[in-house]
Amino acid sequence: SFQTPSAVVFRWISGFATFSNCRARMAPVRSFATFSDPSTAPCILTVRLRGAISASRVRLIETALQRRDKALPAIRRPIALRLDVDTHGGELFSALEIGRILRRESATIYVGPRAQCSSACVFVLMGAPDRRIAPGARIGIHRPSLGANEREAIVDAMIPQLVQYADEMGVPRGIVDDMVLISSDYFRYLSARELVDYGIAVSGTR
Repeated sequence: SFQTPSAVVFRWISGFATFSNCRARMAPVRSFATFSDPSTAPCILTVRLRGAISASRVRLIETALQRRDKALPAIRRPIALRLDVDTHGGELFSALEIGRILRRESATIYVGPRAQCSSACVFVLMGAPDRRIAPGARIGIHRPSLGANEREAIVDAMIPQLVQYADEMGVPRGIVDDMVLISSDYFRYLSARELVDYGIAVSGTR
């Protein structure tokens, strides 16, 4: 058998997702190879979410998780999900779906220095049980928009669903009540203290 030289086992899916902290010992077997490691610390699957949130981003995360599940028998260790985001928002219902995936997976969300998680992304942030916000990151809220003034009534009709989602994630409705009062033409950026006041606990990181 032989030891892999790096803590990173491999990179795949056109660079949008990586495994890290997965140093493993590989031994040949009849079919191909297996990975094993006495360490019980989880490997980390980091998925990068860039650009507008959409159904394609939901599929991206689902594809990464499917490949993670296929890797589990070889790695023989837990593989934790970490979502690295930098997005101004996008499709609201896709954001809710991603947030529920993060909650189901007990995942971490990370917003790096000079990155942002704004508009619909805030609902993704709510979904993650572990939220890491770097110094210089921006978290912005405003009224959800469907792209046309005549659809404002639809947005108003969606508010109870957004409140229900926040409650599902253990977040009081105050942030939803406040965001719908802010014009969708600009963002109100929140400090870590304000996020905590809204019931969204975060951890600082560098």
